[in-house]
Formats: sequence, C-alpha cells, structure tokens
Amino acid sequence: MELLGLLAIVLVFIVINKIAARGKKKSSEPSYKTIVDEDKVESETVVCKNLECQQKLRVPKSDKRLTITCPKCSKSFSYPYAPPVVKEEAAKASSHDTVESKPVKPKQIKIIKSVSGTFSNIPESERVSISKIKDSKCPFKYFKNYIEDPREEKPFLSIELGLGNFFHNKVEKLFKTIAAQQRLIKKEDSLSADSIVNEFELSFLWNKKLREPYKIIRHDFDYFKDRLATIANNFNRGVLPKLRDHKVIKAEGNLEIKTNDYAIRGKYDLLTQDQKGRILLWDWKTGTAPKPDYYEDFTLQKIQLGIYAIWIRYKYKTENIMANAVFLRDNAYFLQEVFEYHIEKKVVDFIDFEYRNLKEIIDYFPIPNNLCQWCSWNSKCPA
Repeated sequence: MELLGLLAIVLVFIVINKIAARGKKKSSEPSYKTIVDEDKVESETVVCKNLECQQKLRVPKSDKRLTITCPKCSKSFSYPYAPPVVKEEAAKASSHDTVESKPVKPKQIKIIKSVSGTFSNIPESERVSISKIKDSKCPFKYFKNYIEDPREEKPFLSIELGLGNFFHNKVEKLFKTIAAQQRLIKKEDSLSADSIVNEFELSFLWNKKLREPYKIIRHDFDYFKDRLATIANNFNRGVLPKLRDHKVIKAEGNLEIKTNDYAIRGKYDLLTQDQKGRILLWDWKTGTAPKPDYYEDFTLQKIQLGIYAIWIRYKYKTENIMANAVFLRDNAYFLQEVFEYHIEKKVVDFIDFEYRNLKEIIDYFPIPNNLCQWCSWNSKCPA
C-alpha cells in the first residue's frame, strides 16, 4: 500500500510539471480569443483554419507569430504576419533569403454590364468602336467624323468604299432570303459574279461618268469591275463550302457591349450555327489581308474578333464560338478567334486603354499617312 501511494504521488507530480510547461509555451505566443476593437487597434481579417467553421476574425497587426483561438469553435491556430517588403529591402536580400508576403489578387476584369443586338441611345463620348480607334490615329479625321457639331457632309467617298458596301448588300440579301425560307445554307447558294458586276455598273455609272459622291483615286472603272468579280468568285469558292448546312441566325446586325464607363459597338455581316451547335460570326472584308509587318492592323483585327467572341458568349450563353474575318480581294484569307477568358481580359484592357486615349484628344491636328488620298476629308485637311 505504501508503494502504491508513493507511485500515485510521483504520477501527480509528473502531470503537474507537464501542465506547467505547456502553459509557459502558450504564454510565449499572445492569444486573442475575441474580435479586436478596430477603432483602437490596427487590425486585419483572418479566417478560422477549422474547415467546418471558417469564422472570420479580426486580429491585431503584428510582426510576431500569433496564436488565435476562435470564439465560435474554440479551435486554436497560429497566424504568421510579415510586413510588406519595400524595393530597397528586396534588392538587399540575397538569392538565398526567403521573404514572406501576402498573395496578390489578380487584376479585376472590367465588369460587362450587358450586351445587346441594338445600339442604345448614349452620348458619342461614351461610345468606342474599332473604326473610332482607327480614325483617332489622325486627330483631324477623328474630329471631322465624331466631334464636329454640326457634322459637315463628306466632300466625296472613295469607289473602294462604294464597292465594299455594294458587295455587302448583295451578300446580306442572299442570307436574308435563306433565313426567310427557313432552310440551311446549300452549295447552290452562290453569287453570280456576272450579274453582280452588271448591276454594279448600272448603279455607279451615269452618262459614262461615276455618280457623286464617289471618286476614283487610282485605276479606272473597269479595274473595279474586275475586282468585284474576283471578290464574288473568291466568296463562292472559299467561303460557301465552309457555310454548307449552317443555319442562318441573322444577316447583318449591330452589337453593343456595355461596361460601367462606356459602350463597345460593332457590326457583323452574318451569324450562323453549324451542325455541332457552334455559333459562328462572319465579317466580310473586300480589301487585302494585313501584310505580315502591319502589326497594328493585326492587333486591331484581333481586338475586333475578340469583341465579337465576347458578345456571342454573353448574348447566347455559350463558349462554343468562332469569330471570322474573311479577306476576299486576292483569295479567301481567314483570321479566326474563339472565346477564352484570358482573351476577354486582354480585349477589355485594350479597349479601356484606347477609351482613355480618346478622352485625352483635345488638339485635332492632322497626321499624314499613305492613305491620305483616299480620305474623304482630304480637300479640307490643313496638312
């Protein structure tokens, strides 16, 4: 009995020493069991490490390691805090140093509030488009097309512009007819190049003269007749086979993407759906494709296709998308873009940057380039 009593005393002594040692360890790390008073102490928010709790807690900022006890679930956990590292300190740190820092959140994508197939009634200053961005590269042209009030009528339009509009009108009529007949596109739905060229001549030539306000800068009218025939044939050979068995959703339409600050506008030539359910947007170009070293042209074309893809994504609630720009002058040359979230961010960031640039244009001086002869404001330009 005396031996058992002695063993009991020893066990009690050991337990008391362990409890005392544990208390000393805890006391070396401050413990905060309640939410701090934010008005008196600089604090920050942490989340309880207990996955079944996840209670948000306010704790004082400190350069020491803290032991946090959650008042909701009574679980304790350690919380490290490291002060921000300034550039000078980072430069002094050796390659072997390890610096703790807070994770940086990715930049927020500008919020897209809504998309529409019609243009809303908003001020000119809150509209952005690829055409507007292009025109802003010459502040004088930008002023004449978007700022001047009242707007002056353009002294002339180039025959290239007239030919492009004429071709677009013919293709629009073709696909509107198919949509009205509620059928799929067939291989027989081709354009008659001879018929189109004949009608082009009837519409533009009067008494053997080009009707106003159109003007030929270079070449003669026969050159543009041949060019139109080539465009129509390239469309038949290069585009129609890709459209076979597609459903026409809409021919010729407007699009608008609204953000908090402005509206992005555009126009498309055709919207179709293929047999796999993919939605495709088509934009016909009657000019040549950008040359390899025309970097800005490729950038703007990429942005335009990205705008189309974003609009389809939000309008039709699908990511099964393809936006196409088809250059038809020399052959059928395709530039294509699909919807991806990283593309959305790049496109919106680009448009946001250009929108701020447009707001800063206050001096409307001309900047000459190799296309000045074709500019409708050439005769008014002070350059």
